[in-house]
Amino acid sequence: MFFKKHSIGFRLLLLVTISLCLFVLYNQMSQRLITNQKTHKDEDGNVRFQFNNKNWPKETEECTPQRNIAFLKMHKCGSSTVQNILFRYGDQHNLDFVMPPIDNLFMKGAFFDKDHMIDFSLKKYNILCHHTRFSAAAFAEVLPSDAVYITVLRDPVEMFESGFTYHKLATRVGLPEDGGLEMFLRMPRFYYKQVYHSGAFFKNPMLFDLGLKSIEQFYPKLIKKKISKLEKQFDLVMLTEYFDESLILLRHLLCLEIDDIVYFILNARSESSVKTISPDFAKKIREWNAGDVELYSVFNQTFWRRVEEFGMERMKAEVKELRERNQYFIDQCIDKLIDDDSQVWHPPGIKINSIQLKDGASRKCRQMALSEIPYTEKLRYIQLKKYNITLSGNGLT
Repeated sequence: MFFKKHSIGFRLLLLVTISLCLFVLYNQMSQRLITNQKTHKDEDGNVRFQFNNKNWPKETEECTPQRNIAFLKMHKCGSSTVQNILFRYGDQHNLDFVMPPIDNLFMKGAFFDKDHMIDFSLKKYNILCHHTRFSAAAFAEVLPSDAVYITVLRDPVEMFESGFTYHKLATRVGLPEDGGLEMFLRMPRFYYKQVYHSGAFFKNPMLFDLGLKSIEQFYPKLIKKKISKLEKQFDLVMLTEYFDESLILLRHLLCLEIDDIVYFILNARSESSVKTISPDFAKKIREWNAGDVELYSVFNQTFWRRVEEFGMERMKAEVKELRERNQYFIDQCIDKLIDDDSQVWHPPGIKINSIQLKDGASRKCRQMALSEIPYTEKLRYIQLKKYNITLSGNGLT
């Protein structure tokens, strides 16, 4: 009766109005679904749903714990401390790690390849967090499609100095250790040519770890393209300079408790092994590593947008809580710092701080203080026993 009393024009207008309302409602519901969705990647590492953390959960109890994690362990960026958090998390929940067959890294300087890991005959693993070069396709081969992708960056000047000193790069190009960095920076292209095909850490070391090829190092357009792709591939890029704030975002991304992210600083050089960089040479480092400078700038902006979305006051409160819990465990666990622990790998002449625990320290204390190599050996032993696997002489099954 309603439609019979009105003209055809009115009926068409009414139908258009109803259709438009339904379209708007559908679009809003779709946006909510995408907003609450984690990043999912196909086997080629392409993003299907971009993680959006504008709607951070108000309480960790409202979220779902994430068990599948890809952590690109960046050299000299505080990544050993993050790795320890993931080791403890996987250890506690009996998760399966992508595990190198020997030592604590996969093929040095090479892109990740599943042929270089222990084959536990699993379709997918939960956590990948040892040193390797990032390959989205290769990571996707061993991790579930809903894995959360994380890494950490550091100010390019401090990172380059740290890596150059730690890896003794001066000696690899025939320069003395004392003053070698300064000599390298005066003629970087000349020395880089000597190690072009094996030049890990010599130029844009963070982009190198993230998969930028050596042939792409001098092409700004290719670097921009790479950074743009990384923005879509990683769910969270942490910053060493804002480590506690980064851990709070990590906590809520993975749905962790505050005590899951407490930490001791691991694998850090002692003060005597840290070199002071003059403003002039800091400028040279930035010029030589322009790609890493741009990488850090992009993700620094992204990081602070996320902090603002999370809430500045909320962030301050949670950082305060984290630091209080850290201090609690420092008081409960640590006797003193030492720099001659035989279980902590360090290059000759470089002193690395490690932790001497108090007598009778708890299991939690021992886990937090355990450095990468012994913790890797422990987890490898547990996982080999779990799946009844024996390694051959070269560490492979």
